Amino acid sequence: MKRKLLSIILAAAMFCTSSALTVSAAEPAAHTGSAAALTRASVDEAYVYEAITALKDKYPDGMDWTNDQFYIWNGGGSYIGGYGCVAFAFILSDAAFGNLPSRQCDTLDLSAIRVGDIIRYSEHSVIVLEVHEDHVVVAEGNIAGIVMWGRRVSIGELSGGFDHYLTRYPKDAEAAAAALGDVNEDGDVDAADAANILVAAAAVGAGKDSGFTEQQKKAADVNGSGGFDSQDAANILQYAAAAGSGFKGSLEEFMKTLG
Repeated sequence: MKRKLLSIILAAAMFCTSSALTVSAAEPAAHTGSAAALTRASVDEAYVYEAITALKDKYPDGMDWTNDQFYIWNGGGSYIGGYGCVAFAFILSDAAFGNLPSRQCDTLDLSAIRVGDIIRYSEHSVIVLEVHEDHVVVAEGNIAGIVMWGRRVSIGELSGGFDHYLTRYPKDAEAAAAALGDVNEDGDVDAADAANILVAAAAVGAGKDSGFTEQQKKAADVNGSGGFDSQDAANILQYAAAAGSGFKGSLEEFMKTLG
């Protein structure tokens, strides 16, 4: 009973405030997670992104969203649910992760942030849609009393008021997401991954964003140089050729054969 009471107090503490918001004293409208929510043993960022953005029509840009909205989520942890911005993030999270449990991380590491993670900063919660070198793209509720999709939040803005973030990726899925060479995260290491590296390296050479997430950058650094370039792409092509000729080992094992 004490634990349940503590969870309720913590949920209430996650209210999002806005200078333009007047909170009604009426009983907040409650939403609950679907009983048919899918429990997934493993998840990937492409699936999570599609599940979240599929809700754009139901919760469009500019839709009214205030602290009158309350949602009981399936993620557990320290919270049974939340109001306002928290409610919106929890709804989208449940759509992607079903009944998978959440884990709280108290250190901001952009390289560890993934699509679908919920970041709490400056008394506001957002759910991540994209991760880039110096910013994230988010979806959020109760931003000036409305729903907003696609806002860019810089690493500086996050750092300034960072509190914690919640992730629901199983730890084994985190390891799989960083599989060496599998830049497009389709489960294979082949010419398509090499091509993606070449395009990204050309973009960086032209002073543009690579378009890679931090996980993709790790996967692209095939030779362990600390970055990615045409040499990493060449190594992937060598590996693909070897695999086609009967080599049965992983890319890591193949790289060892190169000395």
